[in-house]
Amino acid sequence: MAEFKTVKEDLQSALVSTVKSVNKLASQDLAFQRTVNSDNDERLDANTTRLLTLATQLLKAAPRPNRLAPPKLEETDDVDMNWRRIVDIIDATFEQADLALDEYTGLVKRKEAPTTEPENVPPSKKSKFAGLQASQRNANVSKPQLSFEHPRITLPRALGSRF
Repeated sequence: MAEFKTVKEDLQSALVSTVKSVNKLASQDLAFQRTVNSDNDERLDANTTRLLTLATQLLKAAPRPNRLAPPKLEETDDVDMNWRRIVDIIDATFEQADLALDEYTGLVKRKEAPTTEPENVPPSKKSKFAGLQASQRNANVSKPQLSFEHPRITLPRALGSRF
């Protein structure tokens, strides 16, 4: 458990620094930086390609809901065009990670695999009359709803035209 806490703290600190760096980049005008310095243009293109390749590999490795094929991200526009599929795959990954962490911490018990022993097999679907005796099941009883009064409700002419 102590090992998990250290990994969690390291991961959180790395994420915080990454988010801070991304926010700094987002506040700058990258198009301007590309035109001013050709080295920046080449580095930004190389990093964009690298990030898209890494994202594609992560999406391929992640569990996919409904067996969707992961989108191949070759250009930044592909992210916008496949946004819904990307979100679905990431959401499924987070759900599985959440379940695994709950099992690890003991919040949820892991489901046991079913056994093939005949005495442990649950009985098949029960009849809806299983708890009743034969005389009750076969009794000729009228429905109590039939003895209710049915009052007539008259609607005002203005309301009656809408119904």
